[in-house]
Amino acid sequence: MNKEEGAMVTDEKLPISIINNKAFIFDLNVIKKLRFLGIGGVLSGTLPTAPQQNVFLGLPLQLMIEEVVWLVENEYAYLVPERDFLNDLIQGLNNDDVLQIQNEKQKLMDLEQNEKLIQLNDKLDKLGKNNTSDETKLKNINQSLSIKIFDNSNNLKNSEFLKKTILQNKLIQKNLLNSLNYNNLNYKIFNHLKLKNYFLAPGLRFGGKFIGYPGDPLRYHAHLIINTINWNQDIGLMNIVNGGRLATGVKKVWLIGSERDDDEDEQEDEQDEQEEKDEKVRCFSVEWAGFG
Repeated sequence: MNKEEGAMVTDEKLPISIINNKAFIFDLNVIKKLRFLGIGGVLSGTLPTAPQQNVFLGLPLQLMIEEVVWLVENEYAYLVPERDFLNDLIQGLNNDDVLQIQNEKQKLMDLEQNEKLIQLNDKLDKLGKNNTSDETKLKNINQSLSIKIFDNSNNLKNSEFLKKTILQNKLIQKNLLNSLNYNNLNYKIFNHLKLKNYFLAPGLRFGGKFIGYPGDPLRYHAHLIINTINWNQDIGLMNIVNGGRLATGVKKVWLIGSERDDDEDEQEDEQDEQEEKDEKVRCFSVEWAGFG
C-alpha cells in the first residue's frame, strides 16, 4: 500500500503508546485502521482473574518494532511516550502553556453548560414553567454536573495540547523511535516484503523472525517463514537443512533475506544497477523437494 492509498484509510496520524520500550494500541478504532494498512499486531490483553490466559486475548494490541518503524516512517502514526516522560513534559510547561490548557478546559465546560441549558429550557417550555432566569438555571446546572471518567485518552481535556506538542516536536519522535533499538536489517526485510503486499507477523512459533501472509491472516494461511542474515555471514548447511525441512513440513517456504554490500554493488553491470537502483535487499527461498 502506498501513501496515497494509506491517506484514504486514515486522515490523521494514529497514536502508538510506548511503554517499557514496547508499542501498544488501546483504541479499537485505531486497530481497525491499522488492519487496512496491513498491520495486524498481536492481542496481548488478559483478564486480571486469569493471568495465565493465552487464548481469546483482547486489548491492548502489541505491535512489532518493525511495524512501528514502518508506520512512523510512512507518516501513518506518531509515538506517545509513557507517563514519566509526560510528567517531565508537564513540569516544563510555561505560563502560556498552562493558560492555553485552562482556556481549553473552560471552553469545554461552557459548551457543556450551554447544552444542559438548552435541554432544560426545552423541558420547562413543555411543562409551561419556564419563568426563571438563565443565571439561576446555570447555578443549578453547575451543581448537577457530574464528573466524567473517560475510557479513552483522546477525550481528556488536555489531550489535544499534548498531542500537538508531541507531534510537532520531531526530536521527541526521533528519540522515542531510537529507544526501541530496532535492527536495521530486520526492518529493511520487513519493508521489502510490505512493499510486495505481505502481512507480516512474529514468526517465533515457526522458528523464524517473521511469518508472511499473502493477505489478511483471517483469510489466509502463512506462506513464508522469514529469517534475516548478514550478506557475508555463513548460513551453515545444517541451518539450511533444518529451515527447509521445517518450512516444507508445515506447508510453507523458508525465506532468507539480506542486504547486499556496497562493494558488490559497484561490481554489478549497468543494467542490474539500473533495475535495482534503490533496492539492495535480496531474498532467497528454500523448499525441500520430495518432503512434506
